This record gives sequence, C-alpha cells and structure tokens, in this order.
Amino acid sequence: MFDATISTKSNALDYSVRALKYIAARSVARKRVVCTKRIAEGGFNRVCLLTMNDGFEIIAKIPCAVPGPKTYATESEVATLDFLRSKGVPAPQVYSYSSQSDSPVGSEYIVMGKARGQPYVELEQKLFSINFISYGSLYYTDKLPPNIRAPLYDHSNGYESHDEMRFCISPSADYTFWRGRRALLNIDRGPWHNHQDYIRFIVPHNIILKGNLSSSLYLELLEKYLSMVPHILPESRSSPVIQPTLRHPDHNPSNISVTESGEISCIIDWQHSSILPLLLTAGNPPLFENPDPEPPKNLEKPSLPEDYVSLSPEEQTQADELHRRRMLFYLYMVFNGKDNKPHLDALRDPLLALRQHLVDRAGRQWSGNTITLKGALLRLAARWDQLAGESTVECPVQFEPEETKQFYDTEDQWFRATILLEHWRSLLDDLGEGGSVRHKSYNRVVETNRQLKEHWLAEAEDDENYVSVDKFWPFQDHEEID
Repeated sequence: MFDATISTKSNALDYSVRALKYIAARSVARKRVVCTKRIAEGGFNRVCLLTMNDGFEIIAKIPCAVPGPKTYATESEVATLDFLRSKGVPAPQVYSYSSQSDSPVGSEYIVMGKARGQPYVELEQKLFSINFISYGSLYYTDKLPPNIRAPLYDHSNGYESHDEMRFCISPSADYTFWRGRRALLNIDRGPWHNHQDYIRFIVPHNIILKGNLSSSLYLELLEKYLSMVPHILPESRSSPVIQPTLRHPDHNPSNISVTESGEISCIIDWQHSSILPLLLTAGNPPLFENPDPEPPKNLEKPSLPEDYVSLSPEEQTQADELHRRRMLFYLYMVFNGKDNKPHLDALRDPLLALRQHLVDRAGRQWSGNTITLKGALLRLAARWDQLAGESTVECPVQFEPEETKQFYDTEDQWFRATILLEHWRSLLDDLGEGGSVRHKSYNRVVETNRQLKEHWLAEAEDDENYVSVDKFWPFQDHEEID
C-alpha cells in the first residue's frame, strides 16, 4: 500500500477554488459561479460541476498531484478533445485550460462544457475511420518542438491537411510510460511510425524493479518477449488490423454520460489516450461485453429461456438481467458489422485476446510475479502455426513439455491464491493493483491489513513459513514512487 504521506499528497489537491471559479466564469462570459459541486474524484482527477449565475453548467477538472505525465497529459487531453469535436465526436468543448502547475489556479486545470448526444457505435465508427499514420498521442502542433512531432496522415500525395496545421502525434501520454520514477527515464515514448516499435518500447520501463526479489527469470522472459515482437502483430504496415487507431483509454461507465433517449452525450477523461494498432485497442466496452463464459458460435438474437413463465420471481429477475446483457452484446456486434467493419474484423481475430494479453503483461511493471508473463508467452507460442501463417520461420520461444506441465500446475495454484488475494483486496476497500488507497479510508485499511497479516503469521507452521509470510506479504506499506 502507498505510504500515508504520499497517498495523502496524491489526493490532497492544492489549488485556489476562488481563482478557478473566477477563470471559469470569465471563460464562458458569465458574472460568477454560484454553486460548486464535486461530482467525481479518482486516482487521476477531481471533477467539479460549476453552475453560473444564469444556471449554465460547465465542468472543471483538476489533476491529482502525483499522476503524470506533467504538462503532457493536460496538453494531450485538450488537443484530443478539440480534434474529436472537429470530427463530430461528442467530446466536451474546452473553454479554458492550463498545463502549468504554477497557473493562477495553482495547478493544471481544464474548464469544459458538455456535448450533444450520439449513438455509441456511430461514435466509434467515426474514431475508427480516421486514417492516422503514426502511433502516440495527440497534441497541438505549436506546443511541442519539431523533433518529437510526427504527422497525422500519409503525406505520399504531398498534401498537408488543415488538421496537421493544428495537430500532431507526439510522445505517448499513456500513464504506463510515466508512472513514478519512470518519468525520469530516458526511454522511447514515441511517436512511432512502425507498430512493432511500439510493442518493443513498452519494455524499457520495466528496468525499474521493486523489492529484493531476483529479477533474472523475469528478464529472461522479457528477452523471450522481445524475440516474439516481430510476430505478435501482422508484419505488413498496410494490414487493416494494425491501422493506428484512437480509442478512449477507459470505457468505465463513469466516463460516459448518456441521455434519456440512450445516446452518448459526453465522454470525459481522455488524458491518457493513445493511438495504438487496431488489434491492441479492439474489444467490447464493459457495457457491451459478452456475459457468457464462451463467445457465441453464431450471432443469433438472444431470447428468454423457454421455461421463463414457470420460473420464480427471483429467477425471472436473473433471467431478465442476463437477457438484457446478451441483447446489448448482440446489438453491439450487429451494429459493428453494419457500421464499423474494421473493428468487427479485429474482434474476429482468433488470437486477439492472446496478442493483447502478452503485450499488456510485458508492458506492466514487474513486482515479483512471473506467472502471467510466462503464461502469456507460452499460450501464444503454442498457437505458433496460426500466428506465423504461411511463414516457415520457427517459433523463437521454446518450452520443453515437462516445463510446460510444471508451469500449468504452478499456474493453477497461483490462480487459487489470486482468488484469495482478490478477496483480501475487497476487505481492503478494493485496494488497487498498484496499492493506491482512498485517503478517507486509509487508516481503516491499514488496520484491517495489519489484522489480516497477524492472522496469517499466527497460522505459520514454522519459522521459515513465518518469515515467508512476513517478507512477501502482498500489501506492504510503501511510497507511491516506482
């Protein structure tokens, strides 16, 4: 868990409410703000609803003290919102902003409005139809030096569009590249023209390791991953499924506002959005995920069970909810097939989940766990015939049958332990993977964690077991600097 002082620092936002209200009112030509209501506060931002003297409402967003990248995150989000609005996507209009922590508000900030409604799939179709040529994040062209700017579109025809006079693709604002000490590293954060460069350069930030655990096995797995890089995604730059694609980084329902008619009225929190290969950003948003363990063999319209009328009221309620979720999944897939075929083609890739999982695990900071990365490597290597296609190249990653068997046995035990770990997380106020704790519940979580640890120490069978529990307890107190 994060140290109390650091945790408090990340959430205790130091800014001038008076200055923010003054700037907000002036930005929309109103006299004053008459009401300020906090509507959200997470690990990255505090979001407030500001009501003007005539009832007009706007939103103000202040980033937390610790999350980054400083300046880049705000500049990228503002440029992204402006770009999206120019393409007809319902993104908020920015009335005023500052990417400098020494602004009159005393912090970076964005003051923005609301947007008109639009069907979700229509919104995504607009995003997926933009033919970017590079990978990274969006910025205003005049905000960054030429040496870290890449073009938006293909210049083979010698034509520079109006978009490119205003916008460019520059270093990724993805939090993965900037968290904690990683912000100090001289690593390649883009922009990239080659999709293989992106999946290769997500690895260097893993050189920062936590604790005293041996890293040799993990580094060996990263070497295996790097040898797989040329094969994880289709090699050809012209392949539609590696088309640079902009998509919201977090489709959590809290980031999506819906009108009474069911249209998307506004999507917020684009601050860490990146342009990625389509295969790595494809997938159903949580609202439209398949509720069943296995994907349907064919896309048939869902129906209620035949014995629905004979079910108890409680069973009917459960059947109704499952039917509702199946219908959302069905409609999302149908409308993708009709209006967003590139996305549907990516969703149909039989190796989609394995490709995404491997890149995701290689890009995460190491904290002693080698199971997930090795499992991702092993499973993709096992499907080499599909991955390589017509190529005669042998798989660069090899695992002996006995090693594979032993790994699956170990992985099964790890999964069981993970279930217990998730239960503990639920007792600790849904503790985040990085150890973040909401400031208001920090003291209670610390005490619950102490009691849990003492219980398991008391259950230790011998001194060796006791030391193991004490040293490798998963919720150690630490600073949020990694």
